[in-house]
Amino acid sequence: MPAPLLVSTPLSAGKPRRLLISVFLAVLVLALGLSSLGIWGVQRTQQRLEAITDGAIPRVQAIADARAALLIVERDDNQVLLETDAVNFIAVMQRIESDVNDLYAAVNHYGAIAGGVPSSLAAALSAWRASQDQYALDISLHTQATLGDARDLANGPFRIQALHLADQLTMLETNETNAIAVARYQASLLRTTIITVLVVVSGIALLLLAGLGAGVTHVIHQAHRRMEKDQAELGELVEEVQMQNEEMDSQREALATALDESEHTRSELALIFSTVHEGLALFDMNGKELRRNDACTAIIGPSSLAERQATEHASFRLLTLQGAPVPPAHYPVERALYGEVVSPETYHLVRADGSQAIVQMEATPLLGAHGYLAGVLGVVRDISTEYRTTRHAEILRTLAHACAPALNEQQVAEAAVTTLVNGLGVPNCAIVVRDEQRPGYARTLFSRMDAGVPQEQAEQIKTLMTQSVIVPDAPLLTLRVIATGEAIFNRSPLPLPNDDEDAPQLMHTMAYVPLRLDGDPFGALTIGYAPGQTAGWEDVDQEFLYAVADEIATALHRAHLYAEAQQLAYTDPLTGLRNHRAMQQALHDALGEAEGHERLVSVIMLDVDHFRRFNETYGHAVGDRALQAVARAIQSAVRAQDIAARYGGEEFCVIIPGADLAEAVQIAERVRAAIAAARVPARESTGGLPVTASLGCATCPRHATQPAALLKAADLALYAAKHGGRNQVVAFHAALADDEPSLQAA
Repeated sequence: MPAPLLVSTPLSAGKPRRLLISVFLAVLVLALGLSSLGIWGVQRTQQRLEAITDGAIPRVQAIADARAALLIVERDDNQVLLETDAVNFIAVMQRIESDVNDLYAAVNHYGAIAGGVPSSLAAALSAWRASQDQYALDISLHTQATLGDARDLANGPFRIQALHLADQLTMLETNETNAIAVARYQASLLRTTIITVLVVVSGIALLLLAGLGAGVTHVIHQAHRRMEKDQAELGELVEEVQMQNEEMDSQREALATALDESEHTRSELALIFSTVHEGLALFDMNGKELRRNDACTAIIGPSSLAERQATEHASFRLLTLQGAPVPPAHYPVERALYGEVVSPETYHLVRADGSQAIVQMEATPLLGAHGYLAGVLGVVRDISTEYRTTRHAEILRTLAHACAPALNEQQVAEAAVTTLVNGLGVPNCAIVVRDEQRPGYARTLFSRMDAGVPQEQAEQIKTLMTQSVIVPDAPLLTLRVIATGEAIFNRSPLPLPNDDEDAPQLMHTMAYVPLRLDGDPFGALTIGYAPGQTAGWEDVDQEFLYAVADEIATALHRAHLYAEAQQLAYTDPLTGLRNHRAMQQALHDALGEAEGHERLVSVIMLDVDHFRRFNETYGHAVGDRALQAVARAIQSAVRAQDIAARYGGEEFCVIIPGADLAEAVQIAERVRAAIAAARVPARESTGGLPVTASLGCATCPRHATQPAALLKAADLALYAAKHGGRNQVVAFHAALADDEPSLQAA
């Protein structure tokens, strides 16, 4: 063998490289330091700007409060001149004094946070206050002369002083706003300067880094050339080693053949086959099975993975996940015998005994020493649980998306049942809940039943479901689940109700899962397979159905809350009638429908007589009971299709679709009589207090075609009823429109 070669590298080659790298790192650190310093400067500038802004904003707000208070004083000063009622006059005078105090409080607040009130503002405020005090004194004397003096003062010097004070406040607010703007501009200018410097410094640093990087690259390239020279010197040594390796390869092949045949190798292979949880099978080049492990037998049965039999006589069958049969020639092991490496593929496996599983198969050709096919290794895994879990998760997502847009319980139930029937491939599914109108009984929100179940038996089940009491021993398991809150999973067929005991109809494996809200069962999900389906509810299926039930229960609760919110939004809380908003919508809809079908729509406007006096005499609590009594009387007198609403205060409205004016007057007369016969409970009267109402009627399209115009026509008729003595019904006619001012005044 030749003597080993000594390869040396000049020591001086490393010094320039280390020097360049050191300079490169120093420039990089310097650039990072300058960038950090610039960022710190920008942050400090921003903090200073925020401090200035935080100090100026309260001052601006205080000035704005003072301006608002000044406007309120001017408004109340003008209003007090117009007030004739003594009580209201005193209230306005007190409010003026409170408004003046608010103005001074706002100015003092500004002085507190600004370090003092400017002298010009103080002088303007002092002059204004003197005029304000004189104005208030003249008003308080309340004589013809003092009122005249007050008007002259308000239109003369006092107005000039108020304008001067407002100008002072506006100028002060403008100064504060300009100060904020100047501070922001200076901060922005400083940030821009810092960023510009950073950009310039960064550019210079990048240029330096690029130059240094080029120098380092050059040095490394020189070192690489020296290494190539040294590598060429090693070539001769490598050739000699290769000759020795060829000789050793021939010896290694002989040794490998001996090891393959050794008992030790067979023991290791047996150990692998016995310990691996996946199904393994080994085949020779002709497809003959040499050995398999127990896991393979447990998954596919005693048959071989290499299936050459006709499909109808096969010991097992492979189907696609969509149910299409796979030809035996396309089985993974068969394809691997032709040299194809089959990656993991998923199939539906049907065993010889009819049981089924979702499996994943792969096959790998085994090559001999000379590259020829020596055999095939087949692998099979049972992924039924994993596949089912994945499918369950997808169904849950689909269920959540399907139920999300549903706005009522019926829509939620229909979406949920449809999703489960399509996703699980089950023919029977229903959602049953407690009937709020019939405590102790149930009602079916939505159901789907297998077409194989006779129609009369399906109807019998539905009848029993709604007529049987929810008790733990109810004849239907659905009702038992609602009563107990415990799920029931049947693994064998259940008989359907049938008079013929010799030929009972069966439903296959059924599941009954409670629907809970805060732990209390309020319904049940019923789901099951048809008699011909070979499927059951495994543990993973049961957990899935619990999750489905929780999702459905949540969606139903959400729909219930939405319905309650809709009810509250359109219902008057005191009387239980529709509120003003709901009445307007109902009238708009009724007129739109009437226009399309050329139908009449009448409106009754109703106002309780002397209701203000009623409240003042007996109190608001008795007044509320009076309004409730009126609402009950209205509901008892109108038709089922009529719409009664509280228009506002003591005023009510009734929409009467399809009625002409004469019929509307008849209904209004019934309402008036019912109200007159009602009595309001009160301690002042053992028999109850009487209450009456005045009513006005109008009809579309005879009197108006738009909602506002129709309501106004009925309102004019109502004014006429009050003007005519109250407790009566008046129909609208054209003359009322001419008398509108006098009627409203009355």
